[in-house]
Amino acid sequence: MDEAQQKVIKEVAKGAITGDANGKAVLPEDLKAASKGGEIFTAKDSQTGTSIVFIVESSPEDTRGLLYCEKNRPSADQTIQIGTSEWKVTMVSGPQWALVSKK
Repeated sequence: MDEAQQKVIKEVAKGAITGDANGKAVLPEDLKAASKGGEIFTAKDSQTGTSIVFIVESSPEDTRGLLYCEKNRPSADQTIQIGTSEWKVTMVSGPQWALVSKK
């Protein structure tokens, strides 16, 4: 996690950055470097608390990202719903972090 991602997590947690009906949020200019394309996907629910997908790579066939979950991060091969997108956990990389993808 880099400094820009830390700032995004704080801004989402306090409600300064929110996702649309699809869970997509456009980052402010000073935080665009946190996620490829300057966009994140975010949701809040009772299971995971605040969840954020920072886009790492995107193509027409596949989007890959780094998932942050405030609590109860899904295990490898599980899925998480953020907005209208279902993300599959491909690799766990820490207690609150995992790599995810969606087609």
